[in-house]
Amino acid sequence: MRLFFALWPGDETVAALSAVAEEAARRWGGRPMRPETLHLTLAFLGEIEPGRLNQAEEAADGIDAKAFDFSLDRLGYWPHNHIFWAGCTRREVRLQGLAQELGDRLRERGFALERRSFSPHVTLVRKMAAAPQPLPDLPACRWHCGEFTLVRSLSAGSGVEYQKLASWKLG
Repeated sequence: MRLFFALWPGDETVAALSAVAEEAARRWGGRPMRPETLHLTLAFLGEIEPGRLNQAEEAADGIDAKAFDFSLDRLGYWPHNHIFWAGCTRREVRLQGLAQELGDRLRERGFALERRSFSPHVTLVRKMAAAPQPLPDLPACRWHCGEFTLVRSLSAGSGVEYQKLASWKLG
C-alpha cells in the first residue's frame, strides 16, 4: 500500500488552484493536476505492508492540534523534477507543528520518512516542459485546516487516484 497523510483544500481553494494550473500548463506545457487530486502532503509513508496500516492510524490518533487557517500565496518551479507548485511565503507555525508532530509519531512507530525539512506545497503541474518565466503572481488562497487525512495512492489508467482511508478532526 502506498500511503501518505495530507490536507485537502475546500472547493473555493480547489477552483483557484485549478485555474492557475490549467493556465500554467497551457502556457508552459505539462500535465495539470486534476482538481480532485490537489492536496498538501504532511507526511509521505511510501509503500508499506497492509498490516502496518493500524500503526499509521495510531500515530494520527494521538495528535492534539487545533484547527487553523493559512494562505498559499506564492508559485514556484522545481527544475529537477519539472514540478510547478503553490506554497507559502511565510512560515506557517501551526502547519509546521502539525507536520512535525505527525512525523515524530510516525518515526516512533518505525516509519522511515524523509529527513529533509517540511516544505508545504501543492503540486499544480507535473512534467512542465519549460520553466515559467517570469513566475506569475498567485493571489492568496486562504485554506482552512480543520482535519487531516490518511490517503492511499493507486495507479490507474488515467494517472493516480487517491482513496481517503481515514480522517482526523482538529480541535
